Amino acid sequence: MKTYKNKYYPNKYHKNKRYKNTLTAFVLMLALAMMTIYFFIQTDTRSRAEDSKNVYYTYVKIEYGDTLDTIYEKYNTDKEITKTEYKKTIMKINGMYSENIYPGLFLTIAVYY
Repeated sequence: MKTYKNKYYPNKYHKNKRYKNTLTAFVLMLALAMMTIYFFIQTDTRSRAEDSKNVYYTYVKIEYGDTLDTIYEKYNTDKEITKTEYKKTIMKINGMYSENIYPGLFLTIAVYY
């Protein structure tokens, strides 16, 4: 007759399997919680410029000497939107990580009216 040290785990395989299942469930729940938190942070950090109702999008070809500041001065007629917010919006729309732009580049910009 076989005797077991622990009645819940008759051998090492069962104990390891239960541990792996528990660990997998914990990791999945943690990942789901992190994705949920990330989603709520992303929706709460939208700028006022993106919430504006009077906006349309167009594209411009960058000429020599153009900067995001000069684009702001040319195309932003809504003075409630600050230069920083406008530049952040342009960078987000175009997937930019810096403010560097080059002649010949086409940018999608937001025009507020």
